[in-house]
Amino acid sequence: MVFKSALTVLLIAVATSGFNFPVQQSSQQTQLASLATLKEMGPKLNPVVGYFDPMGLSTAGFWGQSDDATIGFLRHAEIKHGRVAMAAFVGYIVQSNFVFPWKLTMG
Repeated sequence: MVFKSALTVLLIAVATSGFNFPVQQSSQQTQLASLATLKEMGPKLNPVVGYFDPMGLSTAGFWGQSDDATIGFLRHAEIKHGRVAMAAFVGYIVQSNFVFPWKLTMG
């Protein structure tokens, strides 16, 4: 029982450590990725696929914003949803292995 409790604490600590990012101050100004930059970087990063945007989301102009703002929004959303998916996977692994010190049923 002590092993399962220790394992639970360890898994929770590992799962939540991914959300604690140290703040680093940089003298460089952050540059937004424009559509031209993405098209230029695509073949360099993946020569087989290159730039790939089949739905044309990078030029959709969400909420009347510019293409750069749309690209920034989509990147932010992709990172956020990836983190949520990783946390959900860890939660599934923990609960499916019955690593809880209490009963999981009401009966």
